[in-house]
Amino acid sequence: MTVSTLPSLPIAGQETIITTQLSYAKNGEPVVDLDILYQRLVHNFITQLDFTAFAHIHNEDFSPLTDIQKATGTLSFPYTFPSKGNYRMVSEFTHQKRSWTKHFDLSVGENKIPPSVLQEKVSHSSVIGKYHATLSYSTEKLIEKKQTVLEILIHKNNVPVSNLQLHLGSEAHVAIWRTDGKNFGHTHSYTPKMRELMDAMKHDDQMGSHSRKAMRSLMYKVMSTPEELVFKGPIIPLLHTFPETGIYKIFIECAPGGLPIVFDFTVDVGSERHDSSHSGLQHH
Repeated sequence: MTVSTLPSLPIAGQETIITTQLSYAKNGEPVVDLDILYQRLVHNFITQLDFTAFAHIHNEDFSPLTDIQKATGTLSFPYTFPSKGNYRMVSEFTHQKRSWTKHFDLSVGENKIPPSVLQEKVSHSSVIGKYHATLSYSTEKLIEKKQTVLEILIHKNNVPVSNLQLHLGSEAHVAIWRTDGKNFGHTHSYTPKMRELMDAMKHDDQMGSHSRKAMRSLMYKVMSTPEELVFKGPIIPLLHTFPETGIYKIFIECAPGGLPIVFDFTVDVGSERHDSSHSGLQHH
């Protein structure tokens, strides 16, 4: 996958057209048979590297796919970078039931801009207008390489919400980066169906029949299950495994009342040997 922008050097506050083109590495032919998951061919996640800006964006948000786009493996969308600096874009797509991510660095404004640094401390609370969300997790501390259930609890005007709607086929779309811009993760609400499939995967692993191919097959099955509103509020459970220690930024997009909004949190992930993470929080 390649990415280009128009203008070639994006200007903060002005619309930029971002174009991706996907082709086979072996012969340069365009990839024309991507799987549609969560209602989109390619999911793009953009963040400024100080994590003060975030977008979850797609070609189809702005216009239907054209025959030319389908034939050339080319997608595009407009985006306005809010300020100059360094940005990272991750594009995720699924081809023949296998998911891929491609990472791109974009500079906005003058060249040779010093790398951005996250200034925000660990935070499990996020306020967007009248909405307040808190994040908690099922373990006392977040530990690397351990599957963990996270929960987001949402209030509006101090009242628990009960009107969550599906947005692009899920109650939540979650993007996660470590604050050095590495270890990107993308997940969704942790539904009973997903739990059932994950339990089956664990059983296969215990029986010795687990394999990467089987895992990909199960994960594709999870992502391609029919859309169903399971969590109307106020809690949405999530499942994630943090691959390494460090400070991570978590963006959670959900749609109370059908209006998509993004909450952001910052968490500390430690290790079993030398754990520096804080105590787990309870919802308030």
